Amino acid sequence: MPDSFSCSLVLAAMYFGIQFLQGKGRMYIQLFLYFLLATVGVLSKLPAGYMLVLIGLLLFDKEIPISRKVLFISVSSVAFLGVAVWYFYWVPYLVDTYGFWHFFMGKSIAQGTLEIMDNLPQTFNRFYETAMHLSGFALFLLGLFWATKRHRYIVLLVVGLSVLTFLFIILKAGYTFPHHSYYVIPFVPVMAMTAGYGLTQIKYAWLVWLLLFTVIIEGMISQEYDFRVKEREMRVMNLERDLDKISKRSDLILMNSEGFPTPMYFAHRKGWVESSEKVKDPTFVKNLQRKGLKFVVILKRSFGTEIFLDNYSKVLENEDYCIYQL
Repeated sequence: MPDSFSCSLVLAAMYFGIQFLQGKGRMYIQLFLYFLLATVGVLSKLPAGYMLVLIGLLLFDKEIPISRKVLFISVSSVAFLGVAVWYFYWVPYLVDTYGFWHFFMGKSIAQGTLEIMDNLPQTFNRFYETAMHLSGFALFLLGLFWATKRHRYIVLLVVGLSVLTFLFIILKAGYTFPHHSYYVIPFVPVMAMTAGYGLTQIKYAWLVWLLLFTVIIEGMISQEYDFRVKEREMRVMNLERDLDKISKRSDLILMNSEGFPTPMYFAHRKGWVESSEKVKDPTFVKNLQRKGLKFVVILKRSFGTEIFLDNYSKVLENEDYCIYQL
């Protein structure tokens, strides 16, 4: 998932955009980098673009010349136009033409609100556990406490505006948000900034380091399963090697991975990921064959269940998968 990647690009774009508006450095280079990074960042994942709303706060700064604001808004409009064409015209066209159903632009606000209300505990869990885990969330609350107590309204304004804009993403996602951990990633920079502000209010350096170390340790322990290859993935690790023996990288393949694209990544191929029921349907396979399908991969133990295709030629088989040539 490109969420972290896209957020990184958008954060870098915000830096250069702010530099331009404040008249620092080589202004037109700063503006170009803002345009480039913002465009690529939002094109890689649309939700990351919500953070760009925060730059709008600088447009109310009376010390920034009107001409500079107009130029910034014009360049931003060109970037957003490209994003709009991609997400609302070109990608839907590709979906309608080639049936790539993984494209998801959310639901109606009304439906999304109902789904979030039905999954409220899981939704809150994404913020206090998934995002920065419990220790990181505690630092986020600490930052909010100090900002409120010391009347740092700019911190509260940034958090408040971020919550309002991110709420739109949550409601558009609906059920998908609480059930997919990566959907909260675009909000993590806001939480991290607020937690960082809270840490700056602590006078004792040793305590700051202790708190940071606690967040790091909790984060590593909670993700310890990522430090080893899971048994499920082990079953498909040799797919690419075995397919290279009998096919070209350009050959299209079909997998019974129940819609999960993960095995396709391991195969280093392009093609279709479908349910076993569909893969068993000769009419469905025949239709894909007309579109260029060359091989069918039947996953036996991981991501899929074993099925038999008597109509096709078996070219490779092991305990984990069987490959048929059409």
